[in-house]
Amino acid sequence: MRLMRFPQNKREQLEQYLLDEMQAKWVAYLAASEEHANIEDEFSNMLDRLDGAHAVKQAAKKEQVALEKYTRAVRAFTDFTTVRGGRPIPPGDPK
Repeated sequence: MRLMRFPQNKREQLEQYLLDEMQAKWVAYLAASEEHANIEDEFSNMLDRLDGAHAVKQAAKKEQVALEKYTRAVRAFTDFTTVRGGRPIPPGDPK
């Protein structure tokens, strides 16, 4: 299988896109995490009621999904910059 080579400017554009995506997913995760904490505080005395438990569960799910998206973005950026990115390996490095 042949690796596709991008001209330097296209490659840099793609790397910047992946970096921007990773940062955006991090911001979204922080917002979901804060929302989850706020909802837990707000509904902590209502966890024995269906609506309170449901609100907390939904917020926790939203936070988990945001974390998964961030994790995928980190993985995409890391894979691109290390495996396909052609980052130079220092001389003498056993890799």
